[in-house]
Amino acid sequence: MAYMAMARKWRPMSFSDLVGQDHIAQTFRHAIEGNRLHHAFLFTGTRGVGKTTSARIVARTLNCTGGSTLEPCGKCPSCLDIGTGNPMDVIEIDAASNTGVDDMRTLLEQTRYTPMIGKYKVFVIDEVHMLSKHAFNALLKTLEEPPSHVIFIFATTEANKVPPTILSRVQRFDFKRISNRQIAERLQYICTQESIQADSEGLAIIADKADGSMRDALTYFDQVYAFSGAELSNQAVRQVLGIPPESIFFDMVQAIFSHDQKGCFDIIDQACGLGIELSILLDGMAKFLRNLLYSRVSGLSANALEVTESHFKQLQGLAPDASNGDILRLGKILAETHFQLKTASNPRLLVETSFARMAWLDRVADLKKILQGFDGPGTAETVKKKILRSPAPVSDPPPPPVPTPATILPTLAPLPVAPSPAPTEEFSISFGDEPAPAGPQVSKFELVNQWKTVQKDFCQMEPLAGAYLDGTVLQRGEYNISPFAVKIIFRADNAFNFNQFTKSEFYKATLTDYLETILQTKVLVHIEPLAPSAVDATASPSPLVPRQSAPHASTWERDKSREPILQFLSETFEVTWLDSKSVRRIQRPSQNDQPVDE
Repeated sequence: MAYMAMARKWRPMSFSDLVGQDHIAQTFRHAIEGNRLHHAFLFTGTRGVGKTTSARIVARTLNCTGGSTLEPCGKCPSCLDIGTGNPMDVIEIDAASNTGVDDMRTLLEQTRYTPMIGKYKVFVIDEVHMLSKHAFNALLKTLEEPPSHVIFIFATTEANKVPPTILSRVQRFDFKRISNRQIAERLQYICTQESIQADSEGLAIIADKADGSMRDALTYFDQVYAFSGAELSNQAVRQVLGIPPESIFFDMVQAIFSHDQKGCFDIIDQACGLGIELSILLDGMAKFLRNLLYSRVSGLSANALEVTESHFKQLQGLAPDASNGDILRLGKILAETHFQLKTASNPRLLVETSFARMAWLDRVADLKKILQGFDGPGTAETVKKKILRSPAPVSDPPPPPVPTPATILPTLAPLPVAPSPAPTEEFSISFGDEPAPAGPQVSKFELVNQWKTVQKDFCQMEPLAGAYLDGTVLQRGEYNISPFAVKIIFRADNAFNFNQFTKSEFYKATLTDYLETILQTKVLVHIEPLAPSAVDATASPSPLVPRQSAPHASTWERDKSREPILQFLSETFEVTWLDSKSVRRIQRPSQNDQPVDE
């Protein structure tokens, strides 16, 4: 007798033998038992999951004349006829080679004839999505109202290509991918029946290679069985199917996280020496990283990852210092490399440089922790205070004290205090639990005299807010009262800065926090504009009407009163007077005069 392949020999003959499709088997059992069977079905799913096999099981179960209505006996004339592979009541056609409307009309002609042996005539059309548009149209009428003895079963891997008019007339069954565990258990059962000593790890490798297809798994199993005989080992499976050993992936991960680029090159050379395809190497590495990542997730076990218990424990102990972000980044690089491998002119060079890049990269920084370090409760204020309390450079001595007008500070004149010596420490920023720098560089007693220096230091931290404080003066309250009250006064000709500074609550809050940092006490900040002077009070509201000069008006005020255009420009552009200088007017010589040298 000729040898029969494992995929044909161990094809399921009943619903009880169907692996991984319990929902399909239970639905048909209940429909047959309750006599509620539909006349047309669509079986869809990936390759090798049992679509055509299930169609034959349905035909065998419906036409069996044995004692059970749900389990074919295998001995009645109908079961024997179907078992021959060329049954009279089960018509199978391949739509990939019979796509035309004439082929479909020939098929429909047979629906008028009653079954020869069984009760039903079952028409199985495989790869039905390959039929032409006219072939589908020819099928519509018969499919909607078929004879009582006819059942249609369509099988396809691409249900999206089937017209909606066909989908609305059939019952659709989606076949699931078979899990690795179910495939391995089925292979172990076959090994028991065939008296084959198989390694459980080798069967798991075959199941993983099959990728959810039982037919592919049986084909691989048959291939390895022909190589190794009755002793099916793990090494034989890897050698025949060209699958890299797990040790390569363990060594590769350790080399990557150890920044060992030479080790990565050696591992790739070792894989090429074993005859392993680069695409298979990348695919195996991606699956390994997936299992490595999932092994760190609490609640998952070896059964959930469909790996052995020993392999699962090795994954948990691999690269303990690597974070999940590191593993995810490696997976992304692998996916990009696998995509580029299809069009690469030098595939090995592409793979080597990709793994070298993985080994060269540093560890992924946790952005959440970094943000918490700056934005956590109390941390941002601590860091800011440490920066603000850093000593000023020695080469930049403080400017002389700013004199305070008597009209502005009638009662709050600062006490004379000797200036503190310039610090000599270097500028430094400390984070975490490091000790903060020494005490503040400005005290409450000298704050008024040092206000210009304080304003410049604040401008370095908040440039815009600090610029608005330019030209302001400061008054202080009592030293022994908390919070310590300070008043910042804007000049009358600096209304723009006053409006911009008071418009934002952030500026005032930042300034308050800054003053509390350098003074080491609670501070209450008041911001006021300076009252208009007598010159402003007598000014004309119209920019084009000259103002009357005040008795003690400045040169700038007198010029504005004489030149209406200056008054208009100063109010339009908010001009600030800085200084005036007298220039001797030069008289132009007349035509009769001699030139005068100036």
